[in-house]
Amino acid sequence: MRKTYLAILACVFAVFSVVSAHTPASDADGIGVVFIGNSITYGAQLSSPREQAPPAVAQALLAERTGKPVKVRNCGHSGSTTVDWLPDTKFFNEAIKAAEELQSAGSLWFSIMLGTNDSAESGPNGSPVSVGNYRLNIMRIVSVLMARFPDAKIILNYPIWYSPNTHNGAVYKEKGLARLQSYHPVIEGVVNFYQSVGKPVYLGDKEVYTFFEDNNAYFNAEAGNSGTFYLHPNEIGAAKLAGFWVNSIVSVLDNDPLTVNVAN
Repeated sequence: MRKTYLAILACVFAVFSVVSAHTPASDADGIGVVFIGNSITYGAQLSSPREQAPPAVAQALLAERTGKPVKVRNCGHSGSTTVDWLPDTKFFNEAIKAAEELQSAGSLWFSIMLGTNDSAESGPNGSPVSVGNYRLNIMRIVSVLMARFPDAKIILNYPIWYSPNTHNGAVYKEKGLARLQSYHPVIEGVVNFYQSVGKPVYLGDKEVYTFFEDNNAYFNAEAGNSGTFYLHPNEIGAAKLAGFWVNSIVSVLDNDPLTVNVAN
């Protein structure tokens, strides 16, 4: 009997050791964030996107604010629209893979900022994306993410301002900027819908747009077909954007209203 007991005990410790080796306690208590977006999320126009892009800065900020280990994946792709991010597309599947890799980190989050390229008059895939189609696209993306990762939390962020003369390989201009702003209430409506049925979908800070509006000091000056334009945040602007994203996550963690106070 004693030998049998010892054998069972040895097996228990062996299994426990294997589980512990593969899922450290520090990871289970951490945070994993998949950032979905376009060139702004990716960090285009920055000298070192790996270190300076908003998701990279957010990783350090979030770890500092929460005291938890944080892992992130920057799934930003230049020029992408909500059409490019629909379920079963290359970009969407990349985000799914990233989320699967981060599940062991602890709580899983998706931070989404899409719409800049949707709003263009011409150029990006599917542009200009109507308000109705933008709503449908966002809801399709969110619904499949929730189905695949029911315990994950999703934050939908407002796309930020760009100058009304923005015109590079794509045409954005004044009509594009107006269309971009028309997406904001759509995002809010999508969040309200999912929250009304008890789903963990949250709204990022609404002030992020006005914070960047006409604030050229936070953007790279880019030569375009209609003069110098402002579309991609510079290193300082990328850090500010990361601050908005992090504060939104922390607000959800603290069960507080999603309010952000980012110093100028």
